[in-house]
Amino acid sequence: MQEVIPLNLIHKHKNRRIKRTRQSIVASGILMIDSKALLLKRGPNNFPAPATWILPAGHVEPLETPEKAVVREFKEETNIDVMIRKLIKIENYFYDSGEVRNHLIEFIYHVIPLKKDFMIKLDKDHVEYDFAPVKNLSRYASLVAPRKKAIREAYKNL
Repeated sequence: MQEVIPLNLIHKHKNRRIKRTRQSIVASGILMIDSKALLLKRGPNNFPAPATWILPAGHVEPLETPEKAVVREFKEETNIDVMIRKLIKIENYFYDSGEVRNHLIEFIYHVIPLKKDFMIKLDKDHVEYDFAPVKNLSRYASLVAPRKKAIREAYKNL
């Protein structure tokens, strides 16, 4: 699994192979149903961390807001139409890939479905989904700690 480096520790993380830094803006959403958060499992060839549990998320396209991106990504990845309830947090982190240090700025939103009777249809990049009980997030070992914390924050705001 790719090592994720928090913003406050990046100055201590030296890597002589790094020749450039690339910055990306990402938007992700937390959908809570009955105290459970929707998680997606990446496929075996899905970069940067195959076969890991994640929130529905993706890159913000040029001329797109993070709010529009999370709604679009949710529809593309799960076939669920959502609206934003609240911005939970903005995360800054890094990971190295070859000669590139990737700096991600992630907007994490609490979202709600537009319809109560939605049907999940995963895109080609994901192989499984689950509604993870907030009290048992430790069962999803590959879900990174900052996402678990964001899910707990969304749960508190129900």
